[in-house]
Amino acid sequence: MGRYLGLLLAGTAAATACGDVVCLTAPNPVVQVDIRDSVTNAPSAYRASLVVEGNGVYDSTYVGVAADSLTAAVQSAPPGKAGTYTVRVHRDGYRVWERRGVYLGSGCTVAPSVVLSVRLQRLP
Repeated sequence: MGRYLGLLLAGTAAATACGDVVCLTAPNPVVQVDIRDSVTNAPSAYRASLVVEGNGVYDSTYVGVAADSLTAAVQSAPPGKAGTYTVRVHRDGYRVWERRGVYLGSGCTVAPSVVLSVRLQRLP
């Protein structure tokens, strides 16, 4: 039985190897942002929108649950394509925060998810 288990594990490892179509099932990196007020450092993800755009992909994530009012962390959906993206955070009462040139790999790469610190500036 141990011999069959070894073959099964070896087969699983080979099926997820990069360059193989099956590697598309590997987890894809995402954009994670830590959204805070630039003056108070208070978590500010509640009612904020995270937009990831580029490489033929557009993803918008909105945090609108009142229970999330103390959260700062927001995560995009995996874009599914390696490439360079523009990341924006919108929230009423604040300036739009933007970062261009954010690179995400694919599930076949060892590139980790990207974590960005967003410090929103209040509008005058």
